[in-house]
Amino acid sequence: MLDVAIIGLDSAWETTHQPALQKLRDRMRIRVVWDAVATRAEQAASEFKATPCEGILRAVSLPSVQAVLVLGDAWCRDALLSFLMQNDKPSFVADDTTLLRASAITDFTDKDVRTPMIVPELSLRYTPATSRLRELMATRLGAAREIDVQVECPPHNDLIQSRLPLIDWCRYLVGKQATVQQSTDETLLLEFPPSRSQTETALARITLVETPTATQNVSPFTATIQCERGTAKLRGTQEITWTHAEDQRTEVLEGERDGRVVLLDLFCRRVLGGLVPIPTIDDLITSARLANET
Repeated sequence: MLDVAIIGLDSAWETTHQPALQKLRDRMRIRVVWDAVATRAEQAASEFKATPCEGILRAVSLPSVQAVLVLGDAWCRDALLSFLMQNDKPSFVADDTTLLRASAITDFTDKDVRTPMIVPELSLRYTPATSRLRELMATRLGAAREIDVQVECPPHNDLIQSRLPLIDWCRYLVGKQATVQQSTDETLLLEFPPSRSQTETALARITLVETPTATQNVSPFTATIQCERGTAKLRGTQEITWTHAEDQRTEVLEGERDGRVVLLDLFCRRVLGGLVPIPTIDDLITSARLANET
């Protein structure tokens, strides 16, 4: 059981992290909760039989707290970076915090210090459709050769920021370092040169389509993946259609754990000593550099 402190609650707490943490009650125990809005912290704490805390430093310095979940950062804005670097406990950082903005990520590259374990919420890696795709790549389809991703985003959205999780997702699937071959406002083309384990070049095309009806930074996307021995198409986070030889199937993966729950579970296991791969701040820095290239 991992004992954690929650620092900050965003407006979507009840529909995002609260349900995820409820599903992980057997792995993660909320000890204290801090938020700039005291009544919100009290309500969240009561849901998990935790203690509302009056100060951030007090919350994270408690001996009973093994890790920190930063789920909102309206309380500190740019100070979040310094806070995490001074905190010697592992931290999980939600995807809508200032830390995960491209402008803040570059600050990490300027710090000549060793940071504690900081895990960004790159949960697109662990959606049901992506997990199933990875299984198929290992057993039937083979390595990815060409990825074509299309995502709707609101008008006047931060295009660089919208690309971040998508670049990470492509890098995660291919498993190699990437270079930018072409970059426009709408499209980013990545090339993954040959490596010792994969002798073929892979490509990934990320296209952002401005749509008035889109309300999220990264909406459910569609992706077509051409592999060595077949093809897969993802529609959102729970549907995959794949073709191998003469076999074609569509799978709707309802009822599977969503990416946020899976990543929080992996974070918990890693902090407790498990040798499981998880996203790192280096992954975020690499993706931010690629997103900023023109």
